[in-house]
Amino acid sequence: VAGEKEMITIRTGDTTPEGMREKAAACWDLCGKIMLDVLDDLSSSLGVENTDLREMAEPCAGLPPSGDRVATLLRMFRYERGAGKSLGPEPGLRDRRLVAERHRDLGLLSLVVGSSPRLEVWDPYASAWYAIEEHRGVPGKLTATILAGETLARLTNYKYVSGGHRVVVSGTEASPYRSSLVYTLRAHHPVPLDTKHLTTAIKGSLAHPPPPTAGDLYGQISSAHLH
Repeated sequence: VAGEKEMITIRTGDTTPEGMREKAAACWDLCGKIMLDVLDDLSSSLGVENTDLREMAEPCAGLPPSGDRVATLLRMFRYERGAGKSLGPEPGLRDRRLVAERHRDLGLLSLVVGSSPRLEVWDPYASAWYAIEEHRGVPGKLTATILAGETLARLTNYKYVSGGHRVVVSGTEASPYRSSLVYTLRAHHPVPLDTKHLTTAIKGSLAHPPPPTAGDLYGQISSAHLH
């Protein structure tokens, strides 16, 4: 995207540039293992006694070496610090530029690894943006943030809501770029959705009963949200 960012999307091993194929596969597999463990923890927190959430995502947790793509994807971004639009003329804002508009991811979970702070998440309680990497990160180190997506919100009856977020870069950083890696875990589209298995005393019956498959649900969500 001229004057804003560069990005690459990885969906299968054979379509990944040869020089990064091995590392991309290792990164995808490691992220998948982490996220499946997070899904297990989320299931436990909701009183789900089965492994439906894990099984829903497991076929998508590894990078396909070739052939058909899965729903999950890995993206790498490089944002230009002078790109985007200024947040305002006021002191503290004039050096900050918006390079990724507010949005919510559509899948189950997203893992965002950043080279420098400026991922911001929306705090609905304070009605304000929170620079999570800046407040929680260690200067000079990579940051890692896990965000819930729209599919997870639907399947947990909104006990976990999707995380609105945006990316803002600062012109005062030494590096001319902010680099980030985003692993977006999505449910395997052919997996059937069992409403009974997804109902617990903690989250109750689903307010919006899901369609027959995870792919149908993703289609509903995608159609309803501008992403």
